[in-house]
Amino acid sequence: MLAINFGVSESTANNIFHYWVDIFRKFLPASLLEQVKKKESDEFWVKEILKELELIVDSTEQDRERPVHQEKQKKYYSGKQKVIHLKTK
Repeated sequence: MLAINFGVSESTANNIFHYWVDIFRKFLPASLLEQVKKKESDEFWVKEILKELELIVDSTEQDRERPVHQEKQKKYYSGKQKVIHLKTK
C-alpha cells in the first residue's frame, strides 16, 4: 500500500519503512514499540509521548528508482549528483 501511495516500487517502500522503524527503535523503548504493534487502542497514548519529540525531515529531494523510459529519466535525473531524485515542494 505504501508503494502505491508514494509511487515507488514495493522494495523501495519496504526499505524506507524499515529505515524509519530502526530510527523509532532508537527513540522509543522496545516495550513501547511492541505494545503499539499489539494494541491499536494505545495509539492516543503513544501520540502524546511523541509530541514531546521533534523530528525534522528534509524532503525536498528524495531518491527514487530510475524510470524505464528515457524521457521520464530526464525529468528526475540530476547530472550534478548523478542520481535520480523526486523533487517535492
